Parts: sequence; structure tokens; C-alpha cells
Amino acid sequence: MSRKAVSRIYFALVLSVSAVTNAISNDTAIAVRWDETIYPDNALKAASTKDFKTLLDANWHDAMSVVVRKDKGPLSEKSRLQNCRQLFGIERYLYGTEDPTDWPILMQSLLRCKAMEIMTRLQPSKVSYVNMDVQSMVPDLAKLRLLSDSDPVRTFFSGLKEKATETKCFHKDSCRVVTKKDAYLLSLVGAGDYNGDGIEDVILIAGSRPVRGTATSGLSLGFVMTREAPDKPLKILSRFEKAN
Repeated sequence: MSRKAVSRIYFALVLSVSAVTNAISNDTAIAVRWDETIYPDNALKAASTKDFKTLLDANWHDAMSVVVRKDKGPLSEKSRLQNCRQLFGIERYLYGTEDPTDWPILMQSLLRCKAMEIMTRLQPSKVSYVNMDVQSMVPDLAKLRLLSDSDPVRTFFSGLKEKATETKCFHKDSCRVVTKKDAYLLSLVGAGDYNGDGIEDVILIAGSRPVRGTATSGLSLGFVMTREAPDKPLKILSRFEKAN
């Protein structure tokens, strides 16, 4: 599938995924799991968690032309990216893409690369309190506040407080939620123990854009989240995005 095809899918907020089955607590360990949507390119495929480290250096089917500007100077230069490691190397210098409509796709690719990097650190869990049904998570997501009052994206999920005018789930782990003002694409791409406490944590990639905005006006962020007990709210353990 070409990157342009991915672009059309992303801008339409449509994503085809394979379901991640919700785990339950038992006497055996809950294996680390991931969804096919974790990959930034369909050339990549992991058979086990050990494969993700190698995939960070594996080339994509489609290279992407980007514009970089180093040291905050006026001069920019073009570069071609074809794997996650290359993207990590220049992410703080990324200034744009040759085709402006490719920028959101590049940011989605970056988040998926970072999600794969997180997968290399996940361990099996002993218990899980997170419902892998994304739609059931929406009320909790709407209550989240990110990090601090000075965080410019602290209200990222606040649009979910509004009544949804449309909700479409492609599988339990990926849903599009549209309100009068905002459109969200929420995808659970992986699960495992992130911080060593034995409780299963999940990797969520979330995209948001104004309903009346342009295709390039959206924002995408990645999160590692958990629920520490059945009656506890969702908790953000980590947030990942483009380095500044």
C-alpha cells in the first residue's frame, strides 16, 4: 500500500485493524501483545517482541521526502527517510515535507516508530484492569488532564466531553469519535507491563483535528496508560510525540 493510500485513510479517519483481545487476570503471565496498526509501514512485521528492535532499522516500502532545518538557521535542506532510526536521528530538525499533506502522515509514522521502541521494553503482566474496548475508555479519556496547567496540549482529550455525533469502531481497539467540533481517531496498538509493577499498561495513539479544520490542522500524540485497580481512573504513565 502506498503512503498516499495511507494518507487518504488517515485524512478520512478510517483505519482497518485486527482486534487486540482483552486479557484477564489468572495464575499465568499475560503476554505482551500488539496490533497490526503499530507498524509505520506495511513492509514491517514482528513475530515476537524481540523483532521490534530490528524493525527500527528495517526499511519501509516507501521513502518519504522531508525538509530539515538545523540550528534554527534560515537554511533548510531536503532529506529522504526510509526507516525509524533515520527518523529518530533528525526528528528535532524536521521542518516540513515536500508535500504539505504528508506532514500528518509523517507524524503518525513517528508515533508508531516510538510505539515500536516502547514495545522493546514491555514485559509480561500479572494482572490487567484496562478494558481494551476503546469505546468504553472514552468517558475516562475525556477526564484526563495532561501533565500540568502550562502544558499546551493539556486539553487534548477535552473535546470528548461533548456528545458524540458519530462513533464508528473498526474493531474493539480502534474507534473514530466525532463531536460537533472535533474528530478523534483512537487506536490501542500494544499492551504489556511498562513500569515493572506487574499491571498491564496500554499504548494509545490518538489523533484529533477540528471538524471544520483542514487535513493538516490535526494533532497526534502517543500515550502509555494504565488503570491501577478496577475502580481507579485511567492514568498516563508517559506521553510521546515529536522531539523539539
